[in-house]
Amino acid sequence: MSNTLSGFRLAFVGLGLMLAAPAHAQVESREGIALQNQILDLRREIDSLRRSGGGSLPAPSASSRGSSASGDLVQQLLGRVQELEEESRRLRGQLDVAENNNRQLRGDLDKLRGDMDFRLDALEKGAGRTATPRPPQPGQAQPAPANPAASSAPRTVDKAIAD
Repeated sequence: MSNTLSGFRLAFVGLGLMLAAPAHAQVESREGIALQNQILDLRREIDSLRRSGGGSLPAPSASSRGSSASGDLVQQLLGRVQELEEESRRLRGQLDVAENNNRQLRGDLDKLRGDMDFRLDALEKGAGRTATPRPPQPGQAQPAPANPAASSAPRTVDKAIAD
């Protein structure tokens, strides 16, 4: 009966291995990693059964302790990966904000540069013309009129009326 039982176990393990072959694509997922660890444990047990001549299964205490320890390690690693992914998302957000601010500052600088070029061009073009006097501000004193007697040109009637 024990030979039949171990034969069934061997067939069951073999069936599990055959079904696990298509699952190779899932190795990168969490479940895939756990399944891969279980498959490795089963392969070790099959090898030990073959060496011992098909006797009873070895005590699973060592493999179960190893799988629980590796399960804890896997959980720790998965937690660390999640933390790193979160930090990566946070840093990417900060980078996007900094790039946006840089674009806005560059646009503002280009606008200021264009305004200054326009004003300088206007000043350079206006330098050839006579300057027009600006109206006095309300709080400023009025300039004294020029002394008409001091000018050497005779005064005409039109000038007198205009003054």
